[in-house]
Amino acid sequence: MRLVRFAPPRDGDWAHGAPPRFALVEGDTAVECSDPFAGDGAPPQPTGPEHELASLRLLAPSTPTKVVCASGTYRAVIVELKKAWPTEPVIFLKPSTAVIGTGAAIRWPAEANELTHEAELAVVISRRATNVPPEQIDDHILGYTCANDVTTWDILQRVTHFTRPKGYDTFCPVGPVVVKGEGFDPDDAGIRSYVNGAVVLDTRTSDMVFPVREIVSFCSRVMTLLPGDVISTGACGVGQLAAGDLCEIEIDGIGRLGNRVERL
Repeated sequence: MRLVRFAPPRDGDWAHGAPPRFALVEGDTAVECSDPFAGDGAPPQPTGPEHELASLRLLAPSTPTKVVCASGTYRAVIVELKKAWPTEPVIFLKPSTAVIGTGAAIRWPAEANELTHEAELAVVISRRATNVPPEQIDDHILGYTCANDVTTWDILQRVTHFTRPKGYDTFCPVGPVVVKGEGFDPDDAGIRSYVNGAVVLDTRTSDMVFPVREIVSFCSRVMTLLPGDVISTGACGVGQLAAGDLCEIEIDGIGRLGNRVERL
């Protein structure tokens, strides 16, 4: 399954103010489908009509109540920084207002001097999950997508906690497509970031300390995960950004999430 959420065409025949819709992607075609979050985890079903995928303005795949982020999950980073080996995932939250879709601008806050990005594999939740063991968590996962953990790096060094430097509006780009099945393995996927077309970060999710399903299960033991919630599974490193940069996150089998940086 490949799923997108998209905005009504500006010059189409939909009613003014029509809500976003979902579509299943088949090649270069997007076929409208049922709401994947409305049926207690039931797979979305095609409803029609069809659109050219390239003609759609894609949005973030969901409107989460929260974004749960994992930190310190890649072996290479733990070794490089000589940190203690984690015995369980370390998590923090980003607000729902940080979420944007591909093509939307990352807004650089006026009070920040340094901005960074992190390429991450994200999980989108399909139905309510509380205390779900790893071997059953697939039933609660809609699929996988790209995420960018944007941070005001200088503010992070000053305040040392994550809420403010990682919680600004637009600091969590997510998308463009949600994938499940089709041979995609969340525990061994190539993941890269680009700034203005140049590779900045390059790794595989197989370097993660904890398998993806274990991270999601752990989160469900801490808090109830609701349909549309996003779990971002951590990054292999940090890349610098400048005003005007185009930052892209690419995961093999999913696609590329792209956002340009704008100074306020």
